[in-house]
Amino acid sequence: TIRYARGNQKHVSESRNFMSAGYAKVLIARRFAPLRDNIIAGPFTRLENIAATTFDETNHEIFVLDSVKNSIFVFNSELPGNVAPKRLFKSEALTGAVAIAVDPARGLLIVVLPRSISIYNRLAYSEGLRPEHSTEPISLLDESALGAGRITGATYSSSSGQLELTDFEQKQRIAVRVSPDGHILSAGSL
Repeated sequence: TIRYARGNQKHVSESRNFMSAGYAKVLIARRFAPLRDNIIAGPFTRLENIAATTFDETNHEIFVLDSVKNSIFVFNSELPGNVAPKRLFKSEALTGAVAIAVDPARGLLIVVLPRSISIYNRLAYSEGLRPEHSTEPISLLDESALGAGRITGATYSSSSGQLELTDFEQKQRIAVRVSPDGHILSAGSL
């Protein structure tokens, strides 16, 4: 489950086994079995304003969307403290993003913007902290094809490959089916 929060509100992403929460420049990773909290914060993190978080339980990674830096920082969920991210995904295409999701089985990173969806390789910018290693999205669904007003929230199921969006303006929920290779198969109202 992905929940979106505006401004300085807390953002929470959770499943049965794991929870990540972000507030301003502080990231909390909680594993439920065994119970353990890791706090990731400090200047080495390079975080400015956490807008969304999601996690990859398979690879022990937390993906953090920073709305000030138009970046997605990827941290090792097992390393607490003032730690540098292991990868950085920086792109102007992330401007205004409201939610992110990761599908480790399919190798996908899904970025939800208010009026569009972009799907990237999960390992985008895997060369480290060099933003010149850009990549193009695998798939893009723009406003005209999506038929949405303003997306304010998202939930993704990796088992079904379905993304459910909340459209605040048109007061509707939209289902988007994603193929195993990251292409968008269909989109429509629920």
